[in-house]
Amino acid sequence: MLGSANVAGRADSLADTPYARTAKELNEFIGHARAEGAQSDLNLPRVVVIGNQSAGKSSLVEAISKIKVPRDAGTCTRCPMELRLSSSDGPWVCQVSIRWEGTPKGKGIGAPAPMIKEVPFGDAISRNEDVELVLRRAQAAVLNATADNWSSFLDKEESELRLLSEQAPRRFSRNVLVEDLVRSYYIKSHNTLIVVALPMTDDLQNQKAAQLAREVDPHGLRTIGALTKPDAIPDGALGTKKMYLDVVEGRAHPTKHGYYAVRHPDDVERQQGVSHEEARAVEAKFFSEKKPWATSLHRHRFGVQNLIACISDRLTELIRADLPRIQLEVSMQREACVKQLRDLPHEITEPTTHTLRLVHAFAEEVKQMVQ
Repeated sequence: MLGSANVAGRADSLADTPYARTAKELNEFIGHARAEGAQSDLNLPRVVVIGNQSAGKSSLVEAISKIKVPRDAGTCTRCPMELRLSSSDGPWVCQVSIRWEGTPKGKGIGAPAPMIKEVPFGDAISRNEDVELVLRRAQAAVLNATADNWSSFLDKEESELRLLSEQAPRRFSRNVLVEDLVRSYYIKSHNTLIVVALPMTDDLQNQKAAQLAREVDPHGLRTIGALTKPDAIPDGALGTKKMYLDVVEGRAHPTKHGYYAVRHPDDVERQQGVSHEEARAVEAKFFSEKKPWATSLHRHRFGVQNLIACISDRLTELIRADLPRIQLEVSMQREACVKQLRDLPHEITEPTTHTLRLVHAFAEEVKQMVQ
């Protein structure tokens, strides 16, 4: 059971370049295909953010999408969220939907296809600050309800939602936060871009998320590192700061796409309601004034905006390279579908005559068996 949010906002000047227009068209194509349930039959390119608990995944998603997601002490994200971002000439709008996925009983030829039902969760949202509450309601609905009786969660308030989430019969939705599933379903595919949230407060080598990424992508062809919480490193931890500066500048743990250092709002700043633009300004000031980051010559490796640019470029490359395979798979599945349609019996124009003919044939078979 997956939740998704379609977010569209006003395009900026960069959207006028040919490359940006191509990137937009490719991303919209994949977004529309996923919205129609094509992921049940096709392996579509995507970006997956993984990380240990409290590694800063939610903050990273907020920084990239410019929407606020639910956050609590401990494990706050208990349903996977899929965000489809697009630029638009119209006003900002967000539609939260719930996608219910189920595996029906039966195997082999003629078995029923996986059940995929994606339904809008309430009306479209026009105010950014309303998204978090709607996401909490959708998460509570997924954990407590079924695909047919979730509508009662549309108007519940935050205090009631917290209680419902704590007492939910499902601690997590069916396919989330399970290591084997993360490894096999989310990041193993050749066309999945892996963004690993890695807090600088922990040793890089010991973080499970980094190990999972290396396991499925040993050459780092699909992995981008996002180093979080640089402001949480104690001032006296000079060795830790130097080690992570070496990582950012590519002298330690080098990978194809490298690592980006990002700084997210702390708890005090969130309580003060800091905006996305203010958070980015504070981030830029932090990396330009705090040592050792301020002395680095790799300025393109600092800040959320540089990370977003890298993710966008790599995802566009993945989609472009994967289009021939997608086209071939669609063609093959279409041919198989057409063949199945051809094999269906002809339309019965005279039901009574057809039924009498079947009864007569059955009677003849019984007569022969008796003889």
